[in-house]
Amino acid sequence: FLATFFLGVNKNMPEETAYNLTKMVYSNMEQVYGSGAFMKNLRIEEGVFGMAGTPGLKLHPGAIRAHEENGLAVPAQFK
Repeated sequence: FLATFFLGVNKNMPEETAYNLTKMVYSNMEQVYGSGAFMKNLRIEEGVFGMAGTPGLKLHPGAIRAHEENGLAVPAQFK
């Protein structure tokens, strides 16, 4: 079983808010993984790459910055 997820936000959200929200997810993944048996299957990168199934979806610039700071190479199609 594999689950993917992403958080959708309005494109008008301030960049710093989207950055902090995404950074918070990275900072708390151990707690997320421990919150339920199936949660151990969640992976941030799969949430990003899973967006490919919906053409035209873009990541918020703040989220891109947080992902890249955490070593995730964000494909151009999501920028």
